[in-house]
Amino acid sequence: MEDEITNPEIPDKKKKKKEEKEQERAEKDKMASERTLLAYERTLLAWLRTATSLMTFGFAIYKLLSEKAHQPGEHFLLKYISPKTVGLVMIGSGFVGLTMAVMRYIQVLKRYEVYEPKIFRSPIMIQVYVILSLSALLIIGALFGGG
Repeated sequence: MEDEITNPEIPDKKKKKKEEKEQERAEKDKMASERTLLAYERTLLAWLRTATSLMTFGFAIYKLLSEKAHQPGEHFLLKYISPKTVGLVMIGSGFVGLTMAVMRYIQVLKRYEVYEPKIFRSPIMIQVYVILSLSALLIIGALFGGG
């Protein structure tokens, strides 16, 4: 107590230490938020890969089953479902999954208060737009284009 009265630097040192600890804690919180946001970005990329795989697999199944349908003989599976249905379901599920992943990603960005409209021009989002557009065109073409 006597030191505090005679030496005014002691309270300043305590104050500085407290400020340093607060800065350190704020820096750690910021880094934790950045790690979390990067994890969500990786999750979006994983959904993008999964959706692309589903769509590609749907197209491959469609082509394989349509070839089987043109071969002579009975095909048990083709009695109940058409190749077009299988392909459309898989492409549609990839489309829906990717759309939901983007919506979730935007929700997280808003929750962490880092959402900005420029996010829609990021390379990941451009890839998402291209894949969603192409899959929508495939679905529309398959539904209304015949074949």
